Amino acid sequence: MPTRTDIRPDFLIVGTMKSGTSTLADYMAMHPGLHLAPNEVHYFDKPSNFAKGPDWYAQQLLRGCPPNRVDEVLFGEKTPTYSYQENCAARVHELVPDAKLIWIFRDPVKRAYSNYLHRRKKGQDLLEFANAVRTEDERLQTDPFAGYVLRSRYILQIERFAALYPIEQMHFLLFEDLVKSPIDTLNPIADFLGVGRFPEPLGEVHSNVTRMPLSRRSLWAVGQALGYESYPYKVTRTLNNIVTRPKPAMPKHLRAELVESLRPDNDRLAALTGLDLSAWYR
Repeated sequence: MPTRTDIRPDFLIVGTMKSGTSTLADYMAMHPGLHLAPNEVHYFDKPSNFAKGPDWYAQQLLRGCPPNRVDEVLFGEKTPTYSYQENCAARVHELVPDAKLIWIFRDPVKRAYSNYLHRRKKGQDLLEFANAVRTEDERLQTDPFAGYVLRSRYILQIERFAALYPIEQMHFLLFEDLVKSPIDTLNPIADFLGVGRFPEPLGEVHSNVTRMPLSRRSLWAVGQALGYESYPYKVTRTLNNIVTRPKPAMPKHLRAELVESLRPDNDRLAALTGLDLSAWYR
């Protein structure tokens, strides 16, 4: 792997979580003029990584890049936590004020539920979704990642970055459009980044699918006792994924409540980005 330390991201997929960021990154990695770090780097949001400094970050960006392509590609990465944690916007801007920021949004109610299922599959949430939503404000006092609905208020996340970056350095797209017509959604990103159009055919990509574990309580117990990064937890999670359960359905009345609760935020999002969000109400 190249060892240059002057590499900085030309672009970042900053959000939003459970809105198709993995699928988007996998599609973008098919472009010959782009190189994305193979995994979420979590440089700006994790104190232990941020303390390692820009040289370490450069090495993460270079991972998987052939030495003969270093001067031929634009570098980027995707870590959707950057859009959510309040201190990240300033950190990103301090290091790469000229970087281009890419945002992908999904029906915010479906995103909130997918976020909940993501933590449920890890054994990090034992509540049913309705109770998790109704106690969200209280739970946020001790668990910043319990904000399933808060994290779907996309406009709040954009505004943090818009205080530092001009809107012209941001590109906005919808997960629903990416699924419906990948090439028509990706080529505007290529134009935004100043590279050639995406090669065709691209094929169909659907990354990071959430599966429900057989026993989330066992995951919760091991994670709470030994830590969610511990070896026993990882073994327990692997065993739980051998046989999985079907995803629980969201109560229809709760979806209706959340749609109305999020409507003012969506109206502001549409006004700022120019996106057509009508599909979220059908």
